[in-house]
Amino acid sequence: EMCIRDRYLCVEPPAGDLLMSACHVLVAPEYDVRVLTVDNAPSSLAEQRKLYDFLGIGVDCLDLELEDVRCSDFKTHYRDYSYESVYMYLRAKFGTDGLNFAEQTLRDYLRKFMRLNPGYTLLAPLGAGNPFNQFVHDTVYDTASGAEYYRDFPYSYTRRGCGQIQVQCYGSESLLMKRRVDVGDMFDVKWELALRFYPSLEPTMNKYQRFIEQNPPEEIWYEGDLPF
Repeated sequence: EMCIRDRYLCVEPPAGDLLMSACHVLVAPEYDVRVLTVDNAPSSLAEQRKLYDFLGIGVDCLDLELEDVRCSDFKTHYRDYSYESVYMYLRAKFGTDGLNFAEQTLRDYLRKFMRLNPGYTLLAPLGAGNPFNQFVHDTVYDTASGAEYYRDFPYSYTRRGCGQIQVQCYGSESLLMKRRVDVGDMFDVKWELALRFYPSLEPTMNKYQRFIEQNPPEEIWYEGDLPF
């Protein structure tokens, strides 16, 4: 009997995000996945290609000239994390034209992909706690209906990320949780793959070790209406 698999086009901002945030989609047999990466740092892309070759997952890359989409210097420029500060930061970092071009390129790719591949659902970051993830989330949200969103690990577990999740998810009537996947039995696989394929993630993993040890369930959210 043929198992009907959920087909996802996963939009990955910095390489490594999907593995850390939605590993179950990459490794569980019920998902059929392609990845679109928006990161174009050569070292990250090389690591990412090796991982997805190993997992047998196809990858497309947006040809954007964006430096350092990890945005680890955000806090040195802005104290508070808000929609306004995120976009001021991104425009200063990539230039207004650079950001507009990235948005248009991502939109064009997604529209073409959805036209040529009916039956796929977009899976993008919720965008909590990381400026570039927020930009990717907003672009996907404005481009496609019926997309789903993974909770960003580790950014959404920091204090500012948790605050954003409260407002964006738990305080919203239009964003609902589709599933929360317990990854207890996947812990070893997930972090073994991260260590093996993403040496560049090691500083991030060291910095956020306390969240890794808590091993939170992976969450997928979607746009919908409350059933009452």
